[in-house]
Amino acid sequence: MKTNLLKLTCGLALLGAVAPASAQSLIDIQFNSPGYQQTGAAVIGQSGDYWNLLTAYSGTSSLMDSQDASSGISFTWAAHGLQGGSSSDGFSGGSYANLMGGYIYNLISNGSQTMSFANLSADASYTLYIYTQGDSVSGGRETSVTDSGTTYTTTPTDATASTFIAGQNYLEITGTTDGSGNLQFTYQAAVNEADINGIQLSINSVPEPSTLALAGLGGLGLLLFRRRK
Repeated sequence: MKTNLLKLTCGLALLGAVAPASAQSLIDIQFNSPGYQQTGAAVIGQSGDYWNLLTAYSGTSSLMDSQDASSGISFTWAAHGLQGGSSSDGFSGGSYANLMGGYIYNLISNGSQTMSFANLSADASYTLYIYTQGDSVSGGRETSVTDSGTTYTTTPTDATASTFIAGQNYLEITGTTDGSGNLQFTYQAAVNEADINGIQLSINSVPEPSTLALAGLGGLGLLLFRRRK
């Protein structure tokens, strides 16, 4: 009986030892006209990843994850307008032409606009990748994004760039969702016009209470086994 109990606690210990601390998921969003679907990776991701194609300049949409499975996450966005098509800058003709060609835009005279995600894991860490190349070939466009009181601004110095350059054609922002699983940020034009081509959201889910309990029970079992020896 005691031997069986020891075997059980050892098994639980092994399960607790390998229980993951968190699970990571990826959501990809692009703004463009119908027919300009992006697939694959950008700054992060893998070949064949699915992108949610949003074809209106404002609205609310349920999102699929990068594996084209229902995520249960909803996204709400607003802008002054949407410009569709394929990229006419350095990304033209390349694998990111659909992503970097279409964009929503917000004029400096409109002030700030809000974007938000709902139904995420509560108190979970995340990284946002916000693509802001837009139609930078015409110049005079800078985008500022404010998240949790911190503002990040692009400085597009190379309108013919064909690769992703942090601070020029994309912003990388980290933070934590609130206790209800919401994430909200605002954006506005720092110069002339703000353009957003797309967004990638990498989210680390908080472990379920049952997973934490299993890990704790496994640790206790391992301790009892060591004492028994």
